[in-house]
Amino acid sequence: MRMTDIKNIIVISEFENFSKASAYLHISQPALSQSVQRLESALGCKLFIRGGKHVSLTAEGEIFVKEGSAMLNIYEKMILNISKANSPTKTITIAASSIYARYYFPEIFRCFKERHERVNLQMLELQNREELLLSSDSDVDFAVIKRNKDKCLKQIFLFQEQVIFAASKEIMKKKENYVYERKGKKYIDLRGFENVPFLSYSKNSTMRTATNEICRDAGFIPNIIYESGDPELISEMISCNMGVGFLASLTQISGRKNDLLQYYFIENNNMIRDYVLAYKVSNNLSNEKKDLIDIIQSVHKRQHHSVDL
Repeated sequence: MRMTDIKNIIVISEFENFSKASAYLHISQPALSQSVQRLESALGCKLFIRGGKHVSLTAEGEIFVKEGSAMLNIYEKMILNISKANSPTKTITIAASSIYARYYFPEIFRCFKERHERVNLQMLELQNREELLLSSDSDVDFAVIKRNKDKCLKQIFLFQEQVIFAASKEIMKKKENYVYERKGKKYIDLRGFENVPFLSYSKNSTMRTATNEICRDAGFIPNIIYESGDPELISEMISCNMGVGFLASLTQISGRKNDLLQYYFIENNNMIRDYVLAYKVSNNLSNEKKDLIDIIQSVHKRQHHSVDL
């Protein structure tokens, strides 16, 4: 039994669709089907019930996903610990989202290596960051997470992220009645977009959770027709009139602005989120870790996180 096969089953169960899962995993659909067949043959049972474009888990599949997820977590921790044990230098590990890693890690890494050439700085793109940080057998030193009330964590404020609503100019021509201004800023009434397709981030991401919560507060469940972990791809697809969606201000710091898009605020508490650098209260900070905290704070002070619409 391969760990990749286990991961494939878990991803299919999340998307409930083979084509979406294969796109997310970056493998062909025939290869994904072969992976499933290989496991089902080894186990002697079916893991999925196939019905049209959607699939659902069998009773055996439910057990497999539950136990397989636990196995995958153990495997990832093992690889992390082996990697650190095999490293000839001291290692400091930060867990963060893929979006954060893309926009911030290069500068953080460069500044840190200028001060500490012999310390290996590692950033892991993980979803369950808080869980790994608090785990007793994990070597994750820091995690970039949303602010919470966990007393076991020391939390240092980094930035306030603004979630913005994005739609193409073409779509907004038909939705002008749902646009209004307040204090010089453009807002929309989200209820006017109940029947419009949504493009969103992948399942289990914080932006996907925010999308569901904001739409739920407006009284509907979003009709998500496409999912991706790439915010730039989502932005481009929205500009092509494929649907609407929410973007994070974090993705706007690169300075690339899509002129085919229009951005709006929504009156909802979930549109603003505080992000922190967290570490366990019991963690004794070395001089290198203290320097890293200073560098990360300095990098964020130079960034402009607010969105001017």
